[in-house]
Amino acid sequence: MIESLQIVREAPEMSRRLIILHATTAILALVTAAAVAGTDSLAGDPLDLPHRQDRIVIDGDLADWRGPNLKVQLAALDVPAPLQNTGVFQLAWDADHLWFAVTIEDAEVFPPPETAEGATIYQWDSIEIYIDGHGNRSERMDENDTQLIVACNGRHGAMQGDELLRSVDEWEVPKRERLGLAVRTAARRTPSGYIVEGAFPLTAVDVAEARAGQVMALDLAWNDWIEDHPRLPELLKDLENLARLTNYMSESAVELVDPDSLGWDGLLAWEERAYRPHSWCSGPDFGRPKKWQLVRLVGRPPLAEALVDRWGLIPPLVVTFLVLLAAALTVDLWKRRRYRIRVREMMTRIEELSTQTPPSPADPRDWVARVTDRLADVPPETTAASDTISRVLIHVRNHLGENLTVADLAASVGVSLRTLQRACQDELGAPPRDVILAVKMRSAHEALISGKWRVGEVAEQVGFESPYHFSRRFKDFYGKPPSTMIPPR
Repeated sequence: MIESLQIVREAPEMSRRLIILHATTAILALVTAAAVAGTDSLAGDPLDLPHRQDRIVIDGDLADWRGPNLKVQLAALDVPAPLQNTGVFQLAWDADHLWFAVTIEDAEVFPPPETAEGATIYQWDSIEIYIDGHGNRSERMDENDTQLIVACNGRHGAMQGDELLRSVDEWEVPKRERLGLAVRTAARRTPSGYIVEGAFPLTAVDVAEARAGQVMALDLAWNDWIEDHPRLPELLKDLENLARLTNYMSESAVELVDPDSLGWDGLLAWEERAYRPHSWCSGPDFGRPKKWQLVRLVGRPPLAEALVDRWGLIPPLVVTFLVLLAAALTVDLWKRRRYRIRVREMMTRIEELSTQTPPSPADPRDWVARVTDRLADVPPETTAASDTISRVLIHVRNHLGENLTVADLAASVGVSLRTLQRACQDELGAPPRDVILAVKMRSAHEALISGKWRVGEVAEQVGFESPYHFSRRFKDFYGKPPSTMIPPR
């Protein structure tokens, strides 16, 4: 456990030390230029922060960071090479989170020890994101301003603007640790530095549900340490200790967390020697909302995600199923219609061939004989195809009760499968499979209108085991169920 020691100081003396510390930081900020690439100005119109389009998994692998995002490149120009860090911050949003991915190039990386926790991890290599959910950019941090700190090993902590500290005029960055934020983070070391990835809940900055057009303010930063070091002292920021700072006349002690007894002088010495912080908006001087960059949320979620966000998971799934079902039924109806049109054209052609030749006295109802006689009168250039069709019709007529396949039919009439297909298409405008069915249905039609057989008996005669299946096929060819063809007795 971290040992908590009492450093007995009068409140005015503590305030003086803090003023000196922050004044030193401010002077460094004035002589440091923040390098910003990919943006024109930090003081102009808000930058566009795009909506997350692809699914992002918080695992330290940035391969899923496709699609638009706000990309900011930083370099600490005041730090000489090879100690100079560079970084690329990528940000996107959705209704609930600010998503971030950060790639840091750092020659030496110092991760926090296991004993470090919460906001103290800034004392080791880490990144920081400052978020003002209202975009008001006040002079000093308020309760709607949050500072997220993520170490190079993925551990994180957070600070929030504190109203009590704002009452202390000398306290330039009034904030204290905030616990219990549902932040998701992951990190991965690289040969040249480290990668940090995460999602920050926008409810933490009083944004119940982010929407396009909303304006926020951001600052991006890193904490770079060029030497390993002991844990530095921290002010114990519980309410009781903070209350002591507000009472300048109090003689009570102010408590520090200082396990190595370094004191404030030790903190300042180590920071000057080994600490190289840098931010997007104000160089090494973090936590000043007035300088933060305004961003405007733009874009919208993909349709499927928007439906899930609005209605939950089940209704969109039901709607999707119904849409797919309707599309499948539409396609099926279209195919059926096309099939019926083709079948009717083929039956019309057969009827024309059977009626243009007078019936044979020997067998006045043998329509196949009439069709084949008619085909024998076609021009010479189509004799081969006509002869093939004649043999096809006769063979099918003589084998109505059999389950004929196209391959069997081609072999029976002595032609190749390709020749059979071409002959059927040329003469009747249909594939061989439909020609076989046409012969069966035409023969079934003759049997039904004779009134000698019932539907089930006719179905069996033409090779159908199921009267239901026969009825469906018959209706495809004639547009009416077979039972309507039987004359009344």
